[in-house]
Amino acid sequence: MADGQRICRPCAGARQDRAEDAKRATNDAVMQAIRSVPDPIERLLRICYFLDKYEGRPDTWVTACPECPPGEWDSAVVGRWFAAKAVSQGVKPTSALRTYVKRPAARLIGRPGYEPASEIPCWSFREGSTETRAVEDRNIDSRADRMYTVTLWAHVLLDGSVIAYEPPPVKMRGPDRQVNGPGTITPSALSEHALVLMAGLLGLTDDLPGMKVRHQEIAYGGLHEMGRHLDRAYIDDYGRPIR
Repeated sequence: MADGQRICRPCAGARQDRAEDAKRATNDAVMQAIRSVPDPIERLLRICYFLDKYEGRPDTWVTACPECPPGEWDSAVVGRWFAAKAVSQGVKPTSALRTYVKRPAARLIGRPGYEPASEIPCWSFREGSTETRAVEDRNIDSRADRMYTVTLWAHVLLDGSVIAYEPPPVKMRGPDRQVNGPGTITPSALSEHALVLMAGLLGLTDDLPGMKVRHQEIAYGGLHEMGRHLDRAYIDDYGRPIR
């Protein structure tokens, strides 16, 4: 059945093939447009976004951005480029990293720990770092501790530095939360996922009607995996509050 008319199976298959060919032709046209972009970093971000969402040919990446083969980009260069581009486009930092300082000795008796200090504005990208950490989680069903691996967020500072940030440990003291450290800031590299998010934030996307979307398997990790992403309900992939 097509457009309200009954058609034979071979005709339906041929029609579907023509539709798929038209989608691939649209994808190829977009790829040609990406190849014509003179800036290699912009091309890199565009091709990452394209291949994350749409179907491409096996040599799509290499032909579109031979300067930066898959996994071989310079994160420091990309970070500086992104920061300059974001400022020029008026894209404000999406979050701020809170730092902490140790309380003065005179106040340690009353309330030990660390207190909030300055905040570092940055652009944040969910699971965009190449740094991973093993985290202990409580499995409610079996009541047994288990470890799982998380990928840290990547943060690009105003000067283009790329870092990973781990918040300090927190301990409850009665009704109050006591911060027991300054937080950890370490240099990091950008993953391909971070480049995809960068392209989206800067609007370096090439979405056209009729493009062939890449098939992606739905990965379901059960309640344990769902618990890791509960914050998606109130912050987006850039660390901005969802209202």
